[in-house]
Amino acid sequence: MADVTPVDPAAPVQTPLLKALVLLATSPQGKAAIFGIAGLGGPISAAAGLLLDFGVTILGPMLATWGEPTITRADLDAHILAKGGKVEVFDPATMFG
Repeated sequence: MADVTPVDPAAPVQTPLLKALVLLATSPQGKAAIFGIAGLGGPISAAAGLLLDFGVTILGPMLATWGEPTITRADLDAHILAKGGKVEVFDPATMFG
């Protein structure tokens, strides 16, 4: 089994890479592919993690107007808050009690 490089969740992700994954996720088998990519490690895994956390519905329209070469989780949080949304960290340990 190959070594998987841990991914820093705060690390910037290349915008073109994230755009490509959003496009892939909208294809018929895209969700399965994204789950597979998320386990690879490295930059592509970080991009897949953002996609899995935020989803196509949020990322698609945002990336259509995003002009920076990279994007971070903090950028996404700020965008959601600016639009009047709410950002909460998902903690599976507290989900059911």
